[in-house]
Amino acid sequence: MAKRKYRNTEDWKLLIEAQPGSGLSAAAFCREQQINAKYFSKRKTEIMRLVDQPEMTSAFVKIQQPVQITQSPTIQLHYKDVRLQIPSSIDSAWLANFLGLLR
Repeated sequence: MAKRKYRNTEDWKLLIEAQPGSGLSAAAFCREQQINAKYFSKRKTEIMRLVDQPEMTSAFVKIQQPVQITQSPTIQLHYKDVRLQIPSSIDSAWLANFLGLLR
């Protein structure tokens, strides 16, 4: 059984930086370096958080959909001293019933 090699954070950082330049996939690089691929991935994630280097961060970008505020047209009713503004999207049957009650 091979003896485990201890690597400090700087060692891992160098390995992680070397992998893309090797021309190998992460899995092939790990086999060549005799590193567990899952542990390599874990250390890469940890070091990316510590170092916060833009070239080592994920290609995914979190986006937020802008909030669109739209003003729907309104219907303005003026009856005696009362002014009422209601959205034009109101159900026409409801509006007809309401207007019938004003008689």
